[in-house]
Amino acid sequence: MQRVGRSKFPRSVLPDGIGETLRARRRSAGLSSTDLATAIGARRETVRRIETGHELPSSRVLFAIAKVLDFEVTDLVPGWHEPADAELPCYGPRIRHRRRQLGLTLAEVAARVDLTPSMLSRFECEQSLPRRLVRITRARNGQIECELVSEELAAILGFEDAVALDDYCNAPALPGAEA
Repeated sequence: MQRVGRSKFPRSVLPDGIGETLRARRRSAGLSSTDLATAIGARRETVRRIETGHELPSSRVLFAIAKVLDFEVTDLVPGWHEPADAELPCYGPRIRHRRRQLGLTLAEVAARVDLTPSMLSRFECEQSLPRRLVRITRARNGQIECELVSEELAAILGFEDAVALDDYCNAPALPGAEA
C-alpha cells in the first residue's frame, strides 16, 4: 500500500480563481462561511480571505475543506495527490465510488461503521486500513493479505455480506463498467 504524505504541496500550483471555486462549492453545499470555518477548525476570516482571493489555502485547509464538502482535491489541484483508480482492484477507491454512486456522504457512512469521517476518507484514499473494516494477516510465505470484514459497511453499500463487498473490490475490472 502506498502511503501519501501531505507535507509538501506547493501553493504555486494552485489554479487562479480557486477561492471563487471553493465559495461556489460551499454555497452549493448550503454552508455559511462560519459553518465551514467551524467544520475545518479555522477562523471565518481565513475562509473569507481564501474565497475572496486575498489568501491561498494551505494544504491542511484545502484537504479539510475537501472532506467537509466531499470532493477530491485532485479535482482542483491535479498534481497534489494521485489517488488510486477505482477501475483497478482496490478497497478504498472502489468503496468511495460505490458510496458516491449511492449518494451517501462520508459522514453518513462513517457514523454507521463507527469511524470518523477523516478516517474513512483516509481509507478511501488508500492511506490507512482501519481494523474495523479490514483484517490484515501475514501468510506463511511472508506476504501480507487483506480482507474486508465489515458486515455493516457491506450492508450500507448494498452488498449481501463482507465477502461480496471484498469480491467487488478485488474484481479485475469495476463491476458494471464497460470493457
